[in-house]
Amino acid sequence: IGKTHIDRIQGHPNLELAGIADPTVGAQAMASGLNVPWAAEAVALLDQVRPQGVIVATPNVTHVPIALECLARGIPVLVEKPIAATLEEADELIALAHARNLVLQVGHLERFSAAFAALKDSDTRDDVIFSALVVANGASSYGKMFTVPQGQAIPEMKGSTVTATNNVHQMTHSELTTN
Repeated sequence: IGKTHIDRIQGHPNLELAGIADPTVGAQAMASGLNVPWAAEAVALLDQVRPQGVIVATPNVTHVPIALECLARGIPVLVEKPIAATLEEADELIALAHARNLVLQVGHLERFSAAFAALKDSDTRDDVIFSALVVANGASSYGKMFTVPQGQAIPEMKGSTVTATNNVHQMTHSELTTN
């Protein structure tokens, strides 16, 4: 999803990519190709550049610490879902954003995708919804299979399940069919 955000930023006339924080060699090469600063860690990049906003599209367990660091530095943040592993962590982020009068937004890019737009206007959306809900229990809505049995937590998600994390897409599907 990080690459999608980068592509959108690069394609927007009023936005400029300030840098990429990602420990992979591929991300370092991408940053070099785009001629933007790169760091393996988000805090190191924040020490190099002063962005007007940050998109956190990292492994789930890093969402809260990175977002807290950004908010503490006075930087607005868009955090890809899930915003946090617990309600307490989410509340901590919200409290800091309110205290600093900063934007804290959760990314739900699928809500604005062409597939969802077509679904909203579809005459066959009931069949599509049923298929999506069935798939959601064992795979993400993109068909990437997880090796974790249905209902079990993925260790990196600290208590979340595949179903809980990805069902936000199915809730959006459901919302589209009832409006």
